[in-house]
Amino acid sequence: MTVRKVYNGRRSPGARGSETASEPGEGQPEIITDEPTIQGDLPAGRFDAVDDQSNDSHLYTRNFDAFPAMIELLENRGCRLLFGGIRKLPVLKDYSKRLLAVGNPRCLSYRVLNYASRNYALLEVDKPDINKGLSILLLEQPRPDFTWHATVAELEQRLIKKSLRWPTTYLDETFSGAHRRISHHGVRARETMVSKVAYQDVKAICYWS
Repeated sequence: MTVRKVYNGRRSPGARGSETASEPGEGQPEIITDEPTIQGDLPAGRFDAVDDQSNDSHLYTRNFDAFPAMIELLENRGCRLLFGGIRKLPVLKDYSKRLLAVGNPRCLSYRVLNYASRNYALLEVDKPDINKGLSILLLEQPRPDFTWHATVAELEQRLIKKSLRWPTTYLDETFSGAHRRISHHGVRARETMVSKVAYQDVKAICYWS
């Protein structure tokens, strides 16, 4: 499931794919499938996994109750939501981490935002069965022609293969160090702020504690 913030009631010319039958409510995001990249192009990458992104992903939104609240706070601080959604982690042979302990699909929620003419992505993984929580991942778009859809799909595979740990080497190679882990120890955001962090000109979109 992918979401895009609706600002004027019209679909952008580059957006393709089916819409849900109901109209989005006031202040609610529009739900669409096969979200195009920020440039409006639908990616056509192939991966060694079954990408089961059926229309029931909305059933898992309750697993990310705090994440939308964090995004809303960021919007109040001047960030603009571009697109994102909830994706079920792919099926990989001989790997079981795509499933929760109760047998339900494990999901990843991500949002791409714009702040100060730069694009960022925030990613969180559904992890109620993990004793040590997996940090939220903050990424800065490295170049204008970057394709988030393909990168998120690649991250999902590497995440499963590394037993639900973010692939540091891949992140360094892809984002040239412009990535940050944001730890959180609770289920509610206490403060969200925009500020500089240690790496060059990359904004820490939020602190979560």
